[in-house]
Amino acid sequence: MAMFDNDPDFHTFIIDGQTVVLEDYLAIKPYNRARIEELVRSGKLQIGPWYTLPDHTSSNPESLIRNLLLGKQLSLEFGKRMDIGYSIFSFGQIGQLPQIYKNFGIDELIFYKGAPLNELKFNEYYWEAPDGSRVLASRLGDWFRCNFFVYFTVPVILGGDMNKFGGWKCLFNDKRKLTLGCDPVFGWQPAVELEPDIRIRREEIPGAIDNVLHTVRNSHSKNVKIAMEGIDFSCPVPELTAAMKEANEICADKVELVQSDLRQYFDDFKKDVDLSMLEVLKGEMRYGPIGKIHSETISSTTFLKQLTAKAETMLLHYIEPYAAFMQQYGYAYPKDILMEAWRNIMKVEAHDSIHGAGTKEIVSNSVYIINQAIDIAQAVARRGFENVIRQIDTTSVDADEILLTVFNPLPYTYDGVIRLKINLPREDYAKSLTVKDFDGNVVDSYIYDRCDTVLGAVNPENRPKSIFVRTFTADLFVKDIPALGYKTLRVERSKNPNSEENPFGEPYFPYKPIVCRDGSLNNGKLKITVNPDCTLRIEDLETGALQERTHILRDSGDAGNVWVNVEPSFNQIHIPLASAAELRIRENSSIRGCVDVCYKLRLPMGVEKDKKHRSANYRDVDIVSTISLDRDSKTIKFKTSVNNVVEDHKLSVLFPTGVAATKSYSDGSFEVVERPIDYTTNRGGRTGDEILCHPMQKFIDISDGKHGVALMSKGIHEYRTDVIDGKAAVELTLLRAVTQTFPIHGDVFIEFDENPAQSQGEQTFEYALDFHTGDYLEGDVLKTAYCYVVPPAVYQHAPGMHRGMLPLSHSFITKSNDAVTLHAVKKEECGDGMIIRLCNPSAERQQETLSLKHRCSHAWLCHADEREIAPVGIKDGCIQLDIEPYKIVTLKLLLH
Repeated sequence: MAMFDNDPDFHTFIIDGQTVVLEDYLAIKPYNRARIEELVRSGKLQIGPWYTLPDHTSSNPESLIRNLLLGKQLSLEFGKRMDIGYSIFSFGQIGQLPQIYKNFGIDELIFYKGAPLNELKFNEYYWEAPDGSRVLASRLGDWFRCNFFVYFTVPVILGGDMNKFGGWKCLFNDKRKLTLGCDPVFGWQPAVELEPDIRIRREEIPGAIDNVLHTVRNSHSKNVKIAMEGIDFSCPVPELTAAMKEANEICADKVELVQSDLRQYFDDFKKDVDLSMLEVLKGEMRYGPIGKIHSETISSTTFLKQLTAKAETMLLHYIEPYAAFMQQYGYAYPKDILMEAWRNIMKVEAHDSIHGAGTKEIVSNSVYIINQAIDIAQAVARRGFENVIRQIDTTSVDADEILLTVFNPLPYTYDGVIRLKINLPREDYAKSLTVKDFDGNVVDSYIYDRCDTVLGAVNPENRPKSIFVRTFTADLFVKDIPALGYKTLRVERSKNPNSEENPFGEPYFPYKPIVCRDGSLNNGKLKITVNPDCTLRIEDLETGALQERTHILRDSGDAGNVWVNVEPSFNQIHIPLASAAELRIRENSSIRGCVDVCYKLRLPMGVEKDKKHRSANYRDVDIVSTISLDRDSKTIKFKTSVNNVVEDHKLSVLFPTGVAATKSYSDGSFEVVERPIDYTTNRGGRTGDEILCHPMQKFIDISDGKHGVALMSKGIHEYRTDVIDGKAAVELTLLRAVTQTFPIHGDVFIEFDENPAQSQGEQTFEYALDFHTGDYLEGDVLKTAYCYVVPPAVYQHAPGMHRGMLPLSHSFITKSNDAVTLHAVKKEECGDGMIIRLCNPSAERQQETLSLKHRCSHAWLCHADEREIAPVGIKDGCIQLDIEPYKIVTLKLLLH
C-alpha cells in the first residue's frame, strides 16, 4: 500500500490469486477497508478468483467450487474479481479445472506446471477438460511464477545468484548485520538481516535481461512475453520500478519492460498470436519428472486430510441437504454458521496447509481450525435432524413409544448394517428390545451390550435435566431407507417394572455367526481367512475368484520431506511375520463379524544423517487391523490403527487383486479417471520420469470386464498400482512420516526441532475392499463407495404432542441413475432457491430423472457460480436431464 502511495509507476499487485489475506489484514486494521476497496476497484490491488489457493487432489471437488464461490463473493464485495484462473502451485491440477473455471466466467489461466517439452513445445496452449471445455493456458516458462524475480530482481536489486548452489546464502560476519535469538525464550527462529544490501546494480542489468528473455524462449508470441515478479517469502521491492526504467534505457534495443497485470498480458498475447496454431493438451496436469512436481504431498499429514474429509462430508451430505429441504417448512437455513465452517475448511485446504508444508506451526494450527469446523458441523447437523423430527407426524403412535429415525443423506436407497446405542427408560427394567418398521416387519438386530447410565436433557430456556436410562449397544440390519430422506422405526421393549435385575444378567450369544470357530469370516458371499503370515485369503463364493495373499502391510524408509518421497539408497522393506501377530474375535453375529489382527512390527527409529540408510536402532510399532464383514455384503471393511513411535518411513498396505487388467479407474474430481496399471522399473522403483503415485477421492477400481475389485477409503487419497505375477495390485499409502522442513534453495532445507509431519502417536485409517461383477459402472462401485463413506445417521426420539407435516417415511428428492453422482443440495447463495449439483463422471452419455416431492414452480440450468443459463422443463414433478460425458450440471429450483 505504501508503494502505491509513493510510486506512481507501481501499477498492480496480485494477492496470489486469493482473498483470505484481506480478512487476515482487516482483522488487525479494519480502518483500512475503504482504502483497500479503492485499490481493488481501481485494479491496482488484484484479488481472487479463489478464497484460498487449494490443493485440488486433497480437497473434495465440491469444495473447489465453494472456494471459488466465496472468492467471487468477497472479491465483488471489495469491488472487483481478477478474472484469470490462478493455479500457481506445483502439486498438480485436476483434469476438470478448465470446466470449473469456465463455469465461473474464466477463460484464461496460468500454471506452475505444464507438460514436458517433448509433449508440449510452447508455453501457451489450450487446455481441454474431459467434457470438452477449453481455456487458454500458460505454464509461464523457466522458474515459472518467479522468472523475473530470480533472473532480474535478485542479481540487479537484492544481490546474489539463486541458480548457483551456494550463491544464495549469507554469513554472520558479512555486512548484512544478521541477528538471531539464541535463548530458550525467543530463540530458534530464522535470522534477520538488519542491513540488507538492496540497491540497483546497473552492471548486472544486461545479463539479467538476457536471462529473463531466455526463460520465455518457448513462447508462441514474439513480441509479448510474461515475466513474473514474486516468490514465496518475499515482498515487493520498492526499487523495482526504478530498476525497470534503467533497464529500458540500457536495453532499449532488446526489450521494453512494462509493469502490468495478467488481463493485459492475455489480451496483448491474443492480438499477437494466431490462436489456431496453439496445441491442445487434455486431462490432468501431473507430469514428471518426480522432482519437478510435489505429487507425494498427497500422503503427508494424512491425519489432517482425514479430519478435513470428515468435515466436508458432514457439511455436504448431512447438513446442507436437510437444511435446504426444511426451508420449505419454515426453518431458516443456517447460512452464516455454515459459511464459518466452510471458511475453516478452505483455510486448511490451502495447498501448503493441508500438507503441513512449511513451519511446524502449520500442522497444529490447521488441526485446531479444522476441529472448529467439525464442532460447528456437529452442532448444526443435530439441529437440522431435530427440525425434521419436529415435522414428522407421529399422532398415530402411542405416547410412550420409543422411535428411531434413520436419515439417509445419499441419493440411493440404503440397505446395510448400522451400529447404534438405544436408550430405554431405566424404570422399565427392560432386558431386551425389538425394532420394527410401521408395517410390522421386524428389523434384524443383535445386542452386544447393555448398561445403566445417566444422560442429560437440555432446552434453551431451562437447566439440564437428568435422564436415567438403560443403554443397549446393537447392530441393526436396516433395509429400504429412502434416498435423500429418512425412515422412522419403533422400538418394542420388554417392560417389567416390578422385577429386580438378575445380578448375573442374561448372556447374549451369536446365532448363525459370520466368524467361524477357526477365526475365518463367512457370510455366504465372501470367505476371509487370516493366513499364518498375517495376510488374508479371500474367496468370492459366488464367482470362485480367489486372492491367496492380500492386505500386506509394507513399511519403507523415507528420507524425503512433505513434498517428495525419497527412499534411502540402502533401503529396507519391513513386512510383518506370523510370529509377531495374534488373532482376536471382536464381534460375532449373523449381522456382522469382526476380528482383530494384531501386529508388532519392529522398525528402524528413523534414517541416518547421511539419508542413505535406515537407522540401526529399532522400536516395536503396534498395529491392529480390524476386519469386518456384514450380512449380504461383498464389502470388507478395515480399520487399521498404528501407534507410530518411529520416524522417516512410509507405511502402506498392498492388495494383490488377482485380476488381470491393464487399466485402473479411480474416483477423481468430477470424473472417473482412467490410468494404466504401472509397472515398477529398475529406475529406483519409479516408472521412468512420470509420477509413481496417484490421487483418488473415494475409490480405485481394477476390473477385467467380468469381475472387479474396488479399494475404497475415507480421507486417504494416495495409491499406486503395479503388476504381481501377471495380475494387478493396488497399494494404498497410510502414512508418510517425514522431517518437517522449510525450503531455501534447491536441496537446502531448514529442519525444525519439532516435527509434526512425523505423524507421531496413534493414527487410524479406514478403507474397504469391494468385490463386484463387470466394470465399475456395472458393479455399482460409485454407489458402494458413497454408502461406505457416508453411512446413515440415526436419532432416537419420542412421538411428542404435535402433528407434523411429514410422514413416518419420506424421500425429499429421488434420482433415477446411480451412474450420475450428486455433489450438492444447498440453498442458493443469493436467494431462496435450492441448488442441486450433479455430474456424469463417465465417458458415456447418461439420462437422469429427478423426482421432486415438493411442488416446484421454476427450475433453471445454471453455471456453478449460480448464474442462470436457461429454464428447465418440469413435468409431473420430474426434471429429465440428458447429461453429456464428464459434464457438471447445476440446477436451481424454486420449491413450495
